[in-house]
Amino acid sequence: MNPGQPIVTVIPSRPILAAGQESTVDFLIRIDAPQLGQRRERRPLNLGIVLDRSGSMRGGKLHHAKDAVAFAVRNMRPDDRVSLTIYDDQVQTLVPSGPVSHAGPQILALLPKVHDGGSTALHDAWVQGGLQVSEHQEPGRLNRVLLVSDGLANVGETSTEVLVSRARELFARGISTSTVGVGGDFNEDLMIPMARDGGGSGWFVESPADFTRIFGGELADLAAVFGEKARLRLEPRGGRVEILEVLNDFSIERPPTDPGGSPRPGGSPAAARPAGPGAYVLGTLLAGSPLEIVARVKVQGGELRQPIDLFDVRLSWEVPGDGQAELQTLVRLMDAGQIGAMQALLKEQVAHWGEVYAATGDTEAALERDELSALASVAERADKDASSFRLARKQSSYQAYSRSLRSRRQEPKP
Repeated sequence: MNPGQPIVTVIPSRPILAAGQESTVDFLIRIDAPQLGQRRERRPLNLGIVLDRSGSMRGGKLHHAKDAVAFAVRNMRPDDRVSLTIYDDQVQTLVPSGPVSHAGPQILALLPKVHDGGSTALHDAWVQGGLQVSEHQEPGRLNRVLLVSDGLANVGETSTEVLVSRARELFARGISTSTVGVGGDFNEDLMIPMARDGGGSGWFVESPADFTRIFGGELADLAAVFGEKARLRLEPRGGRVEILEVLNDFSIERPPTDPGGSPRPGGSPAAARPAGPGAYVLGTLLAGSPLEIVARVKVQGGELRQPIDLFDVRLSWEVPGDGQAELQTLVRLMDAGQIGAMQALLKEQVAHWGEVYAATGDTEAALERDELSALASVAERADKDASSFRLARKQSSYQAYSRSLRSRRQEPKP
C-alpha cells in the first residue's frame, strides 16, 4: 500500500468453508484513512446555519438550539463565512452570508430576539440555507449547511425520501449537510439520513453540555477530512461468489443505463464496470476515524483444502479541495468572460501543486503541476485570441474529467 492511501482490511466471520457446499458468510470491511499529520489545517468554512423556530421547538428546545448556534458562531474563524436562516411556516434569512468577523456579531445580537412561531417549513428553509452557501461556494472552502431542528416537518415538502434525496444531490454539487437534532422527540428518521446521504454529520442535543462535544467534533471533522464522495464497490471473482447485501444503511449509486441496459454515453468508465448491485455511497472519509462495513456474501465451497478467490474491494474518493472542482470553476469563469479571475486561479493552483510536490515528492502532484502550468500558458493568450480561449476551455474540461478518472484509480484491494 502506498503511503497516503487508506488501508482496507477484510475479516471473515469464519475462516473455513465446507468443501462443495454453499455458505453465507459475513465480512467486516474496515477502512482506515491515513493520518494527515502536518498536511493541512482546517480549510476555511462556508456555513449556512438553518434554525428551526417553529411551534414544536417552544421552550427548552429553542433555547438549546439558539445556544448551539451561538456556540458554533463563536468557535468559527474570522475568515470563515456564515449565514443564519430561521423558519417556522415562513422562511427568513436573518443574516446573509458574510465573513464571521462581520456576520458573526450580527447573528449573536439577533439570536435573543428569535421566538417560536407556527408550523415547520423545513425543506424550504434548508433550500434557502443551501442557496446562501452556494452563492459563495469557491475553491478551497468547505461548504456546508447546518440544520438545527427537531425535524418535525409539516409544511411544503415533507417526504423523508425526497428530503434525503435532495441532500444527496446537493452534496454531489459540493455542499454537504450536517444536522443537529434537538429534543427527545426529534425525528431521527429524517435528520440522520439527511446528514448521512448529505455527506455531513448527525448530532443530537440533549443538554447545553453537548455543544462543546458537537461543535468540537464538527470542526475537528472538517480539519480531518481525508476524502470526499467516497464510493465502495464489491466485485465478485468468478461464479462461486454472490454479494448478497451490505448490512450498513448506505445508499446505492447504480450505473446510468439506457433502455437497453447498457451504460449511457458519457457515463463514467468506473460506473460501467460490473459491481454487484452498484456502488455504496460512503460519503466522507475522516483521518483517524475508521469506517467499518459489513458485507454478506454467498459462497459455493470449492475443493478440499483449496483457497477460493472471493471478491475485490474497490474504493474511490476525491481529495477535498484538490479534485476536479477547480477545473470546473475555470470553465465557469471562462463562460462568464472572467479571464483575469481564471488566470489568477490557475496561477494559484500551479503554486499549490508545486508546494505539494516539493514537500512530498508525490509524482501525481508533479503531474498536476505540469498539466496546470501548460494550461496556464494557453490561458495567458485566452483574452487576446479566440482560438486560445476555446483551447483553454477544452483543456480545462478534459483535465477535470481526467482528474476524476485518476481519483477512481486509487482503488486499494484487500
